[in-house]
Amino acid sequence: MDLKVLSGADQLPALRESWERLLARAAAANAFLTPEWLITWCHYYLKDAGLRVIAVYDGGELIGLAPLLIEQQSVCGIPLLKQIKFLGAGLSDRLDILAAAGRERDALEQITGWLFAHGWDVWDVDEVAEASPTMELLPWLARRWGAQVEVVRQSVCPVVTLPPDVAAYRSTRHKDFWKKVDYYGRRLRKEHAVEVRFNEGAADLDRDLECFLNVYRASFADRPSPLTDRRFADFRRDVVGDMARQRRMLLALLFVDGMPVSGQLCLRYQQTCYAYNLCHDPSFSKQSVGTVLQWEVLQYLIEHGYREYDFLRGAEAYKYRWASSSVYHQRVRIWRNTRKVRLLRAALKVRRLSGQASVKAPGGEAWEPPTPLA
Repeated sequence: MDLKVLSGADQLPALRESWERLLARAAAANAFLTPEWLITWCHYYLKDAGLRVIAVYDGGELIGLAPLLIEQQSVCGIPLLKQIKFLGAGLSDRLDILAAAGRERDALEQITGWLFAHGWDVWDVDEVAEASPTMELLPWLARRWGAQVEVVRQSVCPVVTLPPDVAAYRSTRHKDFWKKVDYYGRRLRKEHAVEVRFNEGAADLDRDLECFLNVYRASFADRPSPLTDRRFADFRRDVVGDMARQRRMLLALLFVDGMPVSGQLCLRYQQTCYAYNLCHDPSFSKQSVGTVLQWEVLQYLIEHGYREYDFLRGAEAYKYRWASSSVYHQRVRIWRNTRKVRLLRAALKVRRLSGQASVKAPGGEAWEPPTPLA
């Protein structure tokens, strides 16, 4: 087997063809691990971090890909800690190391072997599905290298399993639920002119995306965050265009009297639809426009042969009105067993127990050692 490490974002496009073949063979494949998603993310969010994309080949064929970066963490203003993270961390709802089915151990042994031969202090493996082969193999391999490993449950993604026809899905929910959903739809259409528009990459995608972004800004007007800033809007424009060319996105819009009032920006991979951004105009909340559009989207997906609709991270109650199961994510935090790391971990523990502020990650979020699972 051969191993190559890419340290420049301009090197990633050359991987696209072999990357796509690997995606087709990998159990962990999803929309957030596609070339168009991660290459675009690098353009907007890589900043000063060092790219470390590790590619594993066997006989010239790509069998493993670890899309990583390395950042400096500061403790008391002093840059002391080198942290490895996934590309796409923060904006991506499901991450992983890609490996061809049946070759996961081979790929991960090569990846961890290279990493443990080079300098870093902590490796955060975030938002990995519990069922992923990575969650079975990586903690074991890291401990074999003498590292300290912490595993915690990180988030939950409610999932709708989509049957072959709409009637079959309706049978999975109580009749009282459908009375409300059907009533909301009838009431809205009785009082207003209603249009539902789906766009999977049509010529008017730019127009529809701007309608969606207008609704999104209205939806979050009273709670500004990095997800409402100019950079994220520009990132979405670019990544949606790139994914549309690969038939990997779906934009759904609900118009009332010609005005967009609810939207869903979904990513697609194979037969799964990922609900990345859902929003509605707060001035139409009483008309339940989000519920009306949600039912329209699920019907559309069933009729077009999708097998799964993934609400992604967050256990909000409205998701479980539609969902039938959950995908749980875990975090693996791997600490090198060095004197410096042991001292830093001890200092972090003292700060936590004393109630002082935690170390801050580059994005400004609190960064504490998690409590391991039993």
